[in-house]
This record gives sequence, C-alpha cells and structure tokens, in this order.
Amino acid sequence: MLPAELSPRVCLMGCLAGSFLGGLLALRQQQGKTLLIGIGTGVIFFLFLLVAGVVLYHSIAPVKIGGGIFASALIGGALSGIAAARPQKRKYV
Repeated sequence: MLPAELSPRVCLMGCLAGSFLGGLLALRQQQGKTLLIGIGTGVIFFLFLLVAGVVLYHSIAPVKIGGGIFASALIGGALSGIAAARPQKRKYV
C-alpha cells in the first residue's frame, strides 16, 4: 500500500513508537530517574533489534539505516522519560 521509498521512514517511525511505548511501560513499574530509564529502554530496544537482525538475516543492517534506528530508539526512550516525568513538589518552609 505504501511506496517503497517510504519504507525506511516507516521503519524509523515504528522504532520510535515502539521505544516510546516500551519506555512508558518500564516507567510505570519504576520510580526515580525517568530520563535515564527511558534512554536505557531505548538502548535495550535497539540491542534487541540488532540481535534479531543478526539471527534472522545473518548480517548487520547497513550503517545508513542502522544509525537512524539507533537514533530513533534513543529519541523514543528519551521522549517517554520526559513524558512520564512528574514535577517535584516544592517544600515551603
């Protein structure tokens, strides 16, 4: 249904969305440094995609798309950390 030229963009958007939703799910279970947890989720998601690509296709994705996938996974994780951050309450003395 989509032209072949849009395939890399759709892949990157799917990676960003998957990392964002995974980060929100991880942050639901954990309290604390939300940005670090979100970025960590993005890194783990990228490593999962890297291992799955090597196992299924017996090669590593080209650098041209691999860097974009890594960047979109990190951005998605960071966005989930920012979205889940709760403002700290001020202590009035």
